[in-house]
Amino acid sequence: MMNSEAKPDQAAPVTAAPSENAVEAAPRTAKVAKAAKPAAAPKVAKVTEPKKTDAAKAEAAAKKVETKKAETEAKKVLVAAKKVEVEAKKAELAAKKAEAATKKAEADAKKAEAKVVKAAEATAAEAEEKHAKKDRKDKKKAKKKDKKNKEAVIIRFDDDQIPQVDARAEALGLSRAAWVRMVVAQALAKA
Repeated sequence: MMNSEAKPDQAAPVTAAPSENAVEAAPRTAKVAKAAKPAAAPKVAKVTEPKKTDAAKAEAAAKKVETKKAETEAKKVLVAAKKVEVEAKKAELAAKKAEAATKKAEADAKKAEAKVVKAAEATAAEAEEKHAKKDRKDKKKAKKKDKKNKEAVIIRFDDDQIPQVDARAEALGLSRAAWVRMVVAQALAKA
């Protein structure tokens, strides 16, 4: 049998087609239906969470603690990763510094080598110069020895003879003194 009360979850009841007896009875029912009070709206039950037991509460608290521990561990891992990254950057920077120091040391070594080469060249140049000076001194000494065997002589000419001496010396391409020495040497050779 169908319940005439409508439930909120169900659709309105479908009535069957009226029979002949029902048609005669219809006016009576209509009067009764008019006199009846409207039905009260059904109450909707509140949906509430079931009460947690102590075990469930403890389990929820344990899950929260585990979640916080996992978050803390994740943060620790991130911090450790950052530390490793920072250490790697420090190591890279130290490697770059070491490389720069090596390059600087190589450059300094090249400069020192260049200084040594320059010093050696300067020393060699000084030695050559000293040797050349010594040779010049020796030559001067030899000339002085030769001069010791020579003696200066003064010859006086008359004023009218000097132009003739100059003309003959110039004709031979000699200086006046060289021409006089030549003439004296020839005279000595004849004698």
